[in-house]
Amino acid sequence: MKKFIAILLSFIMLFSFVACGTEEKDEKTTKKEAEQAEVKSPADIVIKDIEISTEEYKYYYYMIWSNYYSYCMQYDAYMGVGSGVQYLGFDYTKSPSEQEYKDDYKDVTGITVAELQKMSADNPTWADAFSYAAINNVVQIKYCVNKANEQGLTLTDADKAKIENNIESLCASATQDGSSLDEYLCANYGDGITENVIR
Repeated sequence: MKKFIAILLSFIMLFSFVACGTEEKDEKTTKKEAEQAEVKSPADIVIKDIEISTEEYKYYYYMIWSNYYSYCMQYDAYMGVGSGVQYLGFDYTKSPSEQEYKDDYKDVTGITVAELQKMSADNPTWADAFSYAAINNVVQIKYCVNKANEQGLTLTDADKAKIENNIESLCASATQDGSSLDEYLCANYGDGITENVIR
């Protein structure tokens, strides 16, 4: 069961572009605002000659966090309160920075405490784990994009259609929330996140 969960979450963390939440609008706004107040928003990061903007970092951070939040809520809803913490190690009722991150969770996240400590996180929290995953996601994606550009590869029509489908899905969520797409993106992924950043 844990192996399946680990594979599922790894796939989501690496390839998801649309995070789907099940919480109500007010709840979601409150938790997003609280998290935005504390999330590390570094200036542009450069890793292995790959530059990561603050907006890109925030987008992936919030996407990963929202996925864990949603999955933990679903575990609690279907398997009983506390199931999310039991199976995933993350408590969606608390801020990521309030929760200690342990090696017990590496089977789910693929991230060790030692890796987080190299990032100057002496006493790592789930916020550090999400930050580490966000940076790695952007680095991997940009590395692939750079290599594709070097080889003259371009998006196929099918690839372009997937991007448009993702944008349409986000637009539908924004409409349901009663907001514009950019307002929705800012509320869910942090200031500065716009349709152009997502594309």
